[in-house]
Amino acid sequence: MKTKTDAEVIIEGKRYKLSGYESEEYLQKVASYINGKCAEVRNIEGFKFFDIEKKTVLTFINMADDYFKLKDKAADITGERDSQNSELFNIKQDVIELKKQIDKLEKENEKLKKEVSDGEKKAIKIETENNGLKNRLEEAQKNLLRMDEEIKIYKQQSQVRAAQQQAAQTQARPAQASQPAQTQARPAQPATQAATAQSTTQAQSTTQTQAKPAQAATQASTAQSTTQAQSTTQTQARPAQQPTQAATAQSTTQAQSTTQAQQQKPAQTTGFTIVK
Repeated sequence: MKTKTDAEVIIEGKRYKLSGYESEEYLQKVASYINGKCAEVRNIEGFKFFDIEKKTVLTFINMADDYFKLKDKAADITGERDSQNSELFNIKQDVIELKKQIDKLEKENEKLKKEVSDGEKKAIKIETENNGLKNRLEEAQKNLLRMDEEIKIYKQQSQVRAAQQQAAQTQARPAQASQPAQTQARPAQPATQAATAQSTTQAQSTTQTQAKPAQAATQASTAQSTTQAQSTTQTQARPAQQPTQAATAQSTTQAQSTTQAQQQKPAQTTGFTIVK
């Protein structure tokens, strides 16, 4: 609880003892204000002609005027302060909303940063996979080129082998064809000799005169058959050196025709008749 303060003050040249709960300084300030208002009222025109009561009332009126003006001014200040407080409150609310928006934007920014980081990681992963696929593709292309080269070489070797086999078969066929021709030519000679021997026996048994011409004819026929057989054998041996199917067919045809000629000639030899 506050204590009273006593202070001596001078108002209009007289001493007064004031007592209150305010400080002495404040009480002196009040006394100074009253002296100032009394001096201000004394300067009013006609004030010196007023009696004491009117002078006192006029002083109170001026003091009341100051009070209400100050009160109105204080009210204005208070209104301004309230308005400023309201504006400050609104500003504080705006600041709070802005802070919320900033927090939201920061969270979105962090989210975007994370998405960007994940995107960069995915991009790096995709790039790594792409490089791996490129390497595999290059390796596959190299393997494909190598396989193409191997296939070309294999085809060339196959063609060479096929050509060699065909040449070997072509060379082997004339030799095989010449063996039957020689085999067929060999039986023709005994048959010719047998026919010649029979013809000679018949000729000797008929007449000695006729036997001589028959022997000469038989020997001539035998010599001719032998010459033709040798010529045929030589002719069959020559196609063996020519690797063509046409030469082989021609050699076979010649061998058959030679064999038929040899078979027919002994028949002519044995076809002589006895002349009486």
